[in-house]
Amino acid sequence: MDPISTTRVTDHRTARTAAVSRAHLAVGVILLVLVVAGAVMRMHRLGALGLVGDEGYQYQAVQAVLDHGVPRLDTGYVYLRAPHFIYLQAGVAAVFGLDEATLRVPAVFFGVLAIPLGYLLGRDLVDARAGLLLAAFLAISVWEIELSRYARFYTLLQACYLAGLFCFWHGYVKGKTRYKLAYWAVAFVAILTHQLGVMLTLCFVGLLPLTGYSVRQRLGFGAQFVAGGVLFVVSGRALNGLAAALFGRDYLPVAAAEMEAIKQQASGGVSFHAGNMPGVSLPHFPVLRALWESQRPAALVLMILAAVCIAAAVWLALRGKRWLVGGLSAVALVYAGLQLGAASAAVLMVLFAVAVRERRDLLKPVVLVGWAGSAVLLGGYVLVSKLFLGVGVLSACIDLLHYPDIDRYLLRWIRLGWPVVGVLGLVGLACAAWRSRNAEGTCTGRWLLLTMLALPVLAASMVAGKHNESRYFFFLYPLILLLAGVALLEAGDLAARIGRHRRAASATLTLLLVGVLVLSPDLKPASAWAVGSHGYGFTADPMRHALSYPFYCHLRQDQAGVARYVQQNRRPGERLLLVGPPHRVVNYTLYAGQADYVLGNVEYYTRLSRDKHGRLIDPDTGAEIILDTERLREVLREAGQGGGLWVLGDGGLWLDWPALLNDDMQRELFDAVTGGTMTTGLDDVSFASFITRAPEPVRSEPTRSPDQP
Repeated sequence: MDPISTTRVTDHRTARTAAVSRAHLAVGVILLVLVVAGAVMRMHRLGALGLVGDEGYQYQAVQAVLDHGVPRLDTGYVYLRAPHFIYLQAGVAAVFGLDEATLRVPAVFFGVLAIPLGYLLGRDLVDARAGLLLAAFLAISVWEIELSRYARFYTLLQACYLAGLFCFWHGYVKGKTRYKLAYWAVAFVAILTHQLGVMLTLCFVGLLPLTGYSVRQRLGFGAQFVAGGVLFVVSGRALNGLAAALFGRDYLPVAAAEMEAIKQQASGGVSFHAGNMPGVSLPHFPVLRALWESQRPAALVLMILAAVCIAAAVWLALRGKRWLVGGLSAVALVYAGLQLGAASAAVLMVLFAVAVRERRDLLKPVVLVGWAGSAVLLGGYVLVSKLFLGVGVLSACIDLLHYPDIDRYLLRWIRLGWPVVGVLGLVGLACAAWRSRNAEGTCTGRWLLLTMLALPVLAASMVAGKHNESRYFFFLYPLILLLAGVALLEAGDLAARIGRHRRAASATLTLLLVGVLVLSPDLKPASAWAVGSHGYGFTADPMRHALSYPFYCHLRQDQAGVARYVQQNRRPGERLLLVGPPHRVVNYTLYAGQADYVLGNVEYYTRLSRDKHGRLIDPDTGAEIILDTERLREVLREAGQGGGLWVLGDGGLWLDWPALLNDDMQRELFDAVTGGTMTTGLDDVSFASFITRAPEPVRSEPTRSPDQP
């Protein structure tokens, strides 16, 4: 070989290696900046506001671990929800002391960890550019920062989901054994963290339709999915058994049957039902029923069209002996004919995975009938709903997603809280779907991205009345952001192809990113920094708040301020009545001290206890639960006869009382509270009232740490 040619080749390889090294260094520097910025925004004034929501449960459990080595409360109840997270919080508290800030540090850690994990996952499933965009979005997302500052395990669940998908990709798609073991370790931690952690096992379900795997391989995937379900059941029962074994002996837990009877007896005029372990919702057909009752000819036309399409799919399947493809087309058409749009789309996704290798496969008759017929039927429902029922196009489209109820679980939150990200995510979903196939028929990065967003959404959307708050799809949010990044990158690449220059891609992507940062409520850097600066007077975002359910999402609660007021002014012999559901009661007790009575809807409780006198006891605080109006009158009479009674409430005198108390109890308590001496917290909603004695008003400093319980 010519020495000069050899030298040129060597120089070229050296230059290429140097360029790759510089690129890796640049990526490392960018990631470091994003991690530091994300950590600073999550740590800023971390302990400034008092405990809120379910944070009180964590505080109690951590305190119990520090005192006894196990999270067993004074009432005997053992709190083993995400036990590994509790012990991590206890480890931080053992070193730095227990207060609001240290309790929240582990959540911050996993929220920051999601940034590099997001980069790795985005890089491997899409490309390095998508990974960097996802890392940047995670760093400045208002919602990510908000929940990272909430002392619960949602950031841990999200980090497990990202890490689990990364390990699954390298283990089961790329065939690296050590990553398979890592996947199961991460899946186990995710399952222990939250019930939704079991969604990670749906990775195997996403591989089942792909024809590039042998029947034996797919049977193995199915078996491992079943093994994940077994792990979920066994781990849950093991935790329950351990909690029962460690239960204290001074109190007796109420059996499930008795608990249900108590709830039914106390329900009375109460309209709210929180539920514990929800059932699966069943399909219903509101649009079809409305059309049948008011516009029967239109309903008949759609039903006849559906029948013709289904018959065509069956006939084509019989003619071409494509049983599976024809069956999938027919099922998709049945769902579309019954206005079950989400179910139809899910079956079509499987149809494409099974039957479509190249784009021209979409035009094969048995495939074309399935997807085109479904589109026509669903579009027909939207049209007749608009013409005959007066339903808007957007509302009609949402109606088609009522089973599984994707709107309840995901879309309404995206529509109201993350509209820019949602639109970009939908565009990215279409782009990823278009490029999700390969010639071998095996899993691609985009296919894994699609299935591991779609399958958990479909599964959670079938659950009746539970997991329909925004934080319950928090673990999926990085995938939505990744799809938004895919949409931006596709737009940039399209501009480069049209303009025939790479600078067109950079300019387009820059312009779109600026627009996203300006228009998206969740991705504004200034709003991200402001999260840590908020005080009690700030009105919380009802979508991106840590607590996105009614009565709490619109305000920053100052439960700490009014409870400290009671603690500072309460004299020996004065009793304390707490108004609210279990999580609020716990927060009040941590700041105000031991309570005597709890007034609230027992349907909120997932567990109950009795003391040695047989009284029904709040299992978290040991306070007596007042079940009826007569007992409330007795307590109020005792307060009037001497000793005095403090009342702590939240949500004002009108906000959530109808969900907590029946009409008689509301009137009794309202008269008593307004007849006493009241003070409100810094949120101007939380209140403390003393009946029979008027102490001097005291305003507590809200930034102080809570008194040890």
